Amino acid sequence: MSEFIYLISSLPLLREGEPPPFSADDFVRRCADWLSPAELDALTDLQLLPPDLPPDLPPHPAVAAWHAWETDLRNRVAGIREAAVQRDPEADRHEAGPACFPGNERIVQEAFAAPDPRERERLLDHARWRRLDDLETSWSFGFDRLCIYKLRLLLAAPWPQREPAAGRQAVDTLVDRIYRRQETPDATAA
Repeated sequence: MSEFIYLISSLPLLREGEPPPFSADDFVRRCADWLSPAELDALTDLQLLPPDLPPDLPPHPAVAAWHAWETDLRNRVAGIREAAVQRDPEADRHEAGPACFPGNERIVQEAFAAPDPRERERLLDHARWRRLDDLETSWSFGFDRLCIYKLRLLLAAPWPQREPAAGRQAVDTLVDRIYRRQETPDATAA
C-alpha cells in the first residue's frame, strides 16, 4: 500500500542513539491531516509497552508483531530479575501470544552480562531498534510504517536524558532529598 508515500518520504531519518528531531506527539500532529479518525486514534494511543487489548480489537499487523516481540523480551527480562531476588518467575509474566522469539534469550543474557544498568539498557534498546528495522522491511508506505516510525520516536526519546552527567545529577538530587528528610525533625515523633 502506498497511501502515505509522500508523508513517509518527507519524514527525517531517525538514527539509533541520536536524539529525535521532534517528539512522538509532534509526529502525530504532523500526521493528523493524512489519517482517518480511526488511524489517528490508533497512532495517538500507540506506546512501546504492549497494552492489554481485548481480543476483538486486534492492532495493526506491525504493531501486533512489535507487541508480541516486546512482551516476550520483557518476560525474559522479568525472569532474570525475579530469579535474582528469588521471586516466582511467573509472577510478572504477560501473555505473549503464540509467537516465540528464542533470539530474545541471547539478547537478554548479553544485556545482563553488561557491567552497569546504563549499558544494559543501551543493549536492550539496540535490540529493540534492530527489531524495528526488521519490521520496517515488511511495510513500505502504509499505516504500519507510520506506527513503526512512532515506536522509534518513543524509543529514542529517553536517550538524551541517559547521559552520565544527567544520571549523576539525578542521584545527587535524590540523595539531597533523603538527607534533608533525615535532618528535618518529624512532627509525629514527639
